[in-house]
Formats: sequence, structure tokens, C-alpha cells
Amino acid sequence: MGKKTIRKDILSIEEEPFFDRDEARKEFWRCYDEVKETGNFQVIMYYGLGGMGKSSLLHQLEKEVKERDKKSVYVYYDFNDGQDSVVVLRRIAKDLQDNYNMKFPIFLYAVYAYMVKCGINSEQNEIKSVLDDIPVLREAFEVMNFLPGISTFSQPIEWLVDKVCGTVQKVKKFKAKEMIEIINNASKEKLHDIISGLFITEMNENLNELGNPIFVLVLDTYERLVNELSAIGTPLENDLWLRDDNDGILLHIENLVCVLAGREELKWRNIDSDWDDEVLSQIEIDTLDEYYSVQLLERHNIKEDNIQRKILEVTNGMPLYLDICVDTYKSVKSREDSITIDLFDNKIEKMAKRLLTYMSDEEKDVLYLLSCLGRWDDDEFFKINDILYRDAVNTRIYQKILELTFVRQDPDGYYIHQTMQEIMIQYCELKKIYKFVQAIYNCADLVTTEGYKYIYLVSKICAIRKDKELITWWMNNIIPVLELYIDTFYLSQFITIYELLFEIIDDYSLNSLYLNYLLKKGDYVNSNTYIEKNKRILEKNDNLNSLQFMLTASYYYYIKGRDSEAMELRQYVYDKRMETLGASHRDTVRTGLALAASLSRVGKYSESIVLGNSCRELLKDSNGGYDSIISVAKNQLGDSYFRLGKFDDALTVYEEVYRNRKEWLGKKNNSTMIAYNHIADCYVCIGKHDEALRIYNEVLSVRISELNIEEAYEYFVDGTAYMSHDHADTVIVYNNMAVCLMYLNKWNEAKTILKEVVAKRRALLADTAPATLGAMENLAICEYYLGEYDNAIFHIRYVVDSLKNSISEDHYDMIIARYHMSLIESNNKWDFEKEFGEHLSFNVFYSKLIKEGSFIGYFSLGRYYE
Repeated sequence: MGKKTIRKDILSIEEEPFFDRDEARKEFWRCYDEVKETGNFQVIMYYGLGGMGKSSLLHQLEKEVKERDKKSVYVYYDFNDGQDSVVVLRRIAKDLQDNYNMKFPIFLYAVYAYMVKCGINSEQNEIKSVLDDIPVLREAFEVMNFLPGISTFSQPIEWLVDKVCGTVQKVKKFKAKEMIEIINNASKEKLHDIISGLFITEMNENLNELGNPIFVLVLDTYERLVNELSAIGTPLENDLWLRDDNDGILLHIENLVCVLAGREELKWRNIDSDWDDEVLSQIEIDTLDEYYSVQLLERHNIKEDNIQRKILEVTNGMPLYLDICVDTYKSVKSREDSITIDLFDNKIEKMAKRLLTYMSDEEKDVLYLLSCLGRWDDDEFFKINDILYRDAVNTRIYQKILELTFVRQDPDGYYIHQTMQEIMIQYCELKKIYKFVQAIYNCADLVTTEGYKYIYLVSKICAIRKDKELITWWMNNIIPVLELYIDTFYLSQFITIYELLFEIIDDYSLNSLYLNYLLKKGDYVNSNTYIEKNKRILEKNDNLNSLQFMLTASYYYYIKGRDSEAMELRQYVYDKRMETLGASHRDTVRTGLALAASLSRVGKYSESIVLGNSCRELLKDSNGGYDSIISVAKNQLGDSYFRLGKFDDALTVYEEVYRNRKEWLGKKNNSTMIAYNHIADCYVCIGKHDEALRIYNEVLSVRISELNIEEAYEYFVDGTAYMSHDHADTVIVYNNMAVCLMYLNKWNEAKTILKEVVAKRRALLADTAPATLGAMENLAICEYYLGEYDNAIFHIRYVVDSLKNSISEDHYDMIIARYHMSLIESNNKWDFEKEFGEHLSFNVFYSKLIKEGSFIGYFSLGRYYE
């Protein structure tokens, strides 16, 4: 039994000597001197296969820079630790604060605002970490005893400037005020775009205050940033925040030497010819020649001629291969076994396996666990080790593993060479892998930056091992977490994990999640492409995961107004889930609620109400927490009351849903905003117009800041093209606000809004989607009351003709559209009682308005796919 480890007594690793790379080092210093002389930036790319010693070179350069120029500023970042520009720049700024006493108040406030607008809870470590670097603001929050994420942006600008920036010059304070106003009003997507510019500005100010020293920025593992094999998005554009002419940090930070390291040459010159030899150098890091290889071996006391020759033969001077040979030699010698040339082989996997044979079981266990972690510090290793219910490892054992040549140290802890990490994970016994990944999985709160690291690690281990049972276990655990990432708008985290898993898992549940991700983003173009690409999944079968994809696809069809396709899929999934899971299973209930919505859409109100009520009766309230299915069911009950014209009943339900979602999801969550928006809709119908407008404006403010689409889309109003980032859910609020203005007889204001709504829905949904036609019907009414009869007639006829192709003559949407057409074309009341009265008798409110000859506003209820 090993003695308990005293962690603080762990010795530092003996520093490895550095061999060769004279050309690479000379090129660095040439660039360094060029920047020092001219002030123009320089970029160096060191590229080569894994195992060639790029990381060792970077650490050697750091040592040399700090020895030769004490005034220089040096920062190292590894893209293995994250690729998003906000994450990278935040980490770099943190290092600059800690090591050079630099200050980034506006940049940090923008990062804080971005995190809040991404829905990250104010109590989570990443937000606390940012606030710790704005101490006066943090202290003010604590004194005021409010949650930053809820009321920060409503604080007076002057107050925020004082807390963020402290005492600064008047000119600086004026500029800070402007920037904080922009930050408070920006969407999270806009903030993401401007954060690099804020970093540039404050970085240059810091450098100027230090007397304009050389700034060496080192970025390792560049291939993680621009992964050309990625099937998601436009990976080759992931480094625009680095190299872009307008916003890239490389072109706009003074006295900058940027060093990149990766596996392949940069392709920047193929994109922009201005990246010529004057500003960009590319150096291949190749094998060590014989002279330096022998030097390395002799440094480790490997002096036997025959052993040296054999090692040179099998490694060809590849640094990682040499490291493994050295470790093997030392292990054998420490056991006083005979050392022969048979110990060494020209395959790195065989050499690694040979090394393991000379390690004790405890040593191997430590190495395997560290390989699963990849990067760690002492506390993290022992924390996970304790979760495994083992005695803390003997200090000597842990120290011995740290002394392996492929285990390296940097300021943040330790890391294992990536190639060796993957080999060790491959060789580790599967039962140990299960234990390790379970310990890693249980190590932290998953929906945090720290927790995400462990989700990423386990996903990577699954991608390396490709073991069916391990993957199945992980999928059972990860699906709820990935769903949570999507629901809480951790979309970048979802995509990173998805990219690791989708190549090794042929699982329809993962397909469903990705389609849901696209719908969440409001990316309906790619949603359609993805559905078409995976049409095979829509083929009728009993696979439960296939059924989930069908249901998710049905939301897309529902959004686009393809009601028959949505209804067919929902009916099929509902029947199959009834058959295989039973009526009370939550997946069956969820499908029943979706089917009830489709039945209502096509005019089958009685069936819709019966099914909706039966589904709600099957649900049991959760134990005081938030249950998304129950919440959706209650919200849909409110929708049913609303369609019946029972607005007081609808309001009671919506208010309950809003309180519950606000408590558990936060006020800025989009699901919370759905219920809040519904409350305003009820207020419109019961005559509380001012209160409704106040809520609509509040919902709009949140959605514009939280929910924008990343890529702007084009829409046309009166023949003029515009660009918008508005999400389809945001457009819902504009439509319903316009209806409120119509009830206030503010026809011009409503018309202006509705022209935008119709145009955006045409761009986002379709010309004949129900939501588009509903907004166009509202627009026609505005035009009618403003005396623009030709336009009104054109629009209402288009609505009626389009509805004829999708719904029956007795559907209430059709009846109301025909009523409006009669009103507009003949300026007469339509005696609907004789022809269609029975079909609207369920809605006293609608019947009353038609008898009076008044317009009926078309509300868009809810999110299209809730």
C-alpha cells in the first residue's frame, strides 16, 4: 500500500536539453529584429508531423526571449484548450494581466456581457473569473446584491464606466461610455465579432504604456483551429479573427511577432497574395540529423555504439521516437536487465508497448490516467485519482511518470505528447478506460467551462478507442448533456463534441440533435439540406432513435407550413411510440402534444383538444424543479384557451408557465420569453395595450441580444435589399406588436413593421408558410384602413389563394381570411353566420368581431417548434 502523497512536495521535472533547430531559431530572431527595427508585424509558421519537436522548440524560444530581452512580452496559447476567439483572447488577456500587470477593462466587460448573453449563470466559475479581474464592478454587484446577468445592462452608463474603468481621463471615460453602450445593446453574435477589436485597442494601449516592447504571441496546435476535415460550418474561416485585414489581431497589434505551430503549411497565400515572404515565414520542423540525435542519446547516458546505431536506424532522428527509445533504455537499466538492440523497433506503437512492459502496474495505471487527461495539474490528477477510490499514489511513482521524456511541463501544469496520448489510450485495458472515463465524467458540473473540458476528454477517448460498448455507454450519458447544451444555447460546445462523435457513431439520436441545433439557430436552409441528406432516416421503421429524427424533422415541416408532411410524420411516430413505449411514456406524450398542434393547424380542433388534454393528464408534475415536457404541455393548454377566445384562462396558464421558466431557466432564456410574449398577446385581446407593448419591447430587447442568427440573410422591402440577423422567434414579437398597434388604430406604425415581418418571413420560412400569410393578412388590413386598396386587395387575395392549397374551406384561418377579403373588396360586412357560423362558434371573440365588421389580428403563438 503506497503512502499518502504530500502533494505540495512534488518536485519539478528536470529540464530537458534542447537540440538542433538552428534554422528555425535563426528565422525567429530575424523576424524579431525586423519588428524591433521597423515596427511591422511578422508571422512565422513552424509546421511538421506530430513528434517532430515543435512544442519543444516553442518552449526553447520562450526561454531565449526572456533571457535576451527582459522588456519583451511573451504569451503562449495552445488551441487544444479551446478554439473560439473569445475563449482564446480571454486566456491571453488573463496571462498578460497576471504576468505583465496589463489592464483590459472594456474587453473584460465585453467578455462578461457576452457570457451573460449566452445564458451562462452568474454563479458559474467562468463569469466569476472575469468579474474577479474587474474588482470594483464585482464588489458593486455584491453590495447591490443582484444577479449581474439580469440587471447589469439596465444600470446607468456613468455608473458602469466608473466601476469598469475606475479613475481615467475624461477623454478615455467618454470613449468608454460609448463602448459600454454598444456592448450593452449588442447581440451576442455582434459582441462576438467586436471583442477582438476591443482586445486590439486595449492591447496597444498597454504596450504603449510599457514603452512599446516586442510582443511575442505563440499559438500552438493550429490544426485544431482550422480543421479542414470538419463537416460543420466553414472551418477555413475560423482564423479570420487572426488574419483578417479589418478585424484580425495580427495586422493591428503593434510590435507583434506571432509564432504559429501546426502540422501543415498555412494556406493564407492561396487566399490573399499579400501574405508574402516579407510578413510570413514558413519553416518545416523535420527530423534531427545524426549529430544532434547522438547528442540527445549521450545526454541520457546512452553511449553504447551498437545501441546508438540501432536507435538511429529505427528512429531516423524523429524526436518522439528518440524519446521513447530513451525512456525504454532507462526503464530497462533501472531494473538492471540486459540492454540489447532487440529492445528497439521502427514502429512507435511497438516501442511504446515495449516501454510499458518495463513499468509496474501502478506506474502504468498512472500513465494511462494521465493520458486520458491529456493536460492536468497536480490537484486535478489527485482529485480524479481520489474519485477512483484508490489510495493516493506514492509520490515517487507519480514523479517517475512525470520524468518520462514525452511528458512535458508548462506554466499551467503538464501535458503528454498527443501521439503518445493516443497510443496509451489505445493500449489501456478497456475495463480501466471505463473506470477512468466514469471518474472524469463525475469530476465536475457538466454545463461549465470546466465540465465541458471533461465532456470533451471522454468524447475524444471514445473517438480514439472506437469501442462499441464504451460508445453506447457514453451516448446514453451524453445525449441529455448535449440536449442541455442546445437548450441553453451552448451551441459552440455542442458542435465541438458533435464533430468528435459523428464520425464514429452512426446514431440517429445524434442526427436528431444536430437537426435540432440547426432549428435552434434558425438556420432553416441547412435544416432542409440536412433532412434531404438523411432521408433514409425518415423511412418508416420502429427504431426509436429514427422516430426521434422523424419528430424533429416534423418541426421543420411545421415551421415551413408543410402541414401534411408534418402531420404524417407526427401521426406515424405517435402510433409507433404508443405501440412500443405505451401511452404514458414521456416520449409518447411529447409526440402527442406535437400531433395535437398539427391537428389544430389543419382545423381538426375537437381532435386536437381531446388529444392535448389526454396528454396533459398523463403528465405528473415534477418535484418542484423544471420539467420541459410539462412546461410545453401547459403552454400548449394556454394556446388552446387563446384560440377559443378564453383569454383570462389563457393568461392564468401563461403566467404560471412564465413564473416556472423564469425561476429555473432564467429571465433571458428564450423559452421564458415565449411565455412572456404570450402574456402580452393576452393583454392585447383584453384591452391592456400599454402593458402589452411594454412586454413586447422587453422581449424584443432580450431576443435581439440573445437569439440573433450568426450569418445575416437578405430580405426585400419595396424592391430594396436589406440584411438582417433577426431570428424567426424575434420576428414573431414584431408581428404581435404590430397587431397591438392595429388595435390602437396606429395603422402606419403597424404597416411599417408588418412589411418588414412579411419580408423576413419570406426569407426565413417561405412565401406561403402560415406565419408569412398571417403577417401578410395583417398588412392587408393596415393597407385597407390607410386607403391603399389596391395593395390590400393584392395581398389578401394572395393569402386566400395560398391557403386554398393547404387547408380546408372550413378552417378558421380560411374563414377569417375570406372575411377580410370580403371586407376589403366590397367594404361590406360578411354574413358569415349563414355559411360558416358553426365553424367559428367555438371562438366567441372572433364571432363578435366579425359581427361588428372589425378586423381580426393574426397572432403568431409561441416558438414555431416548441
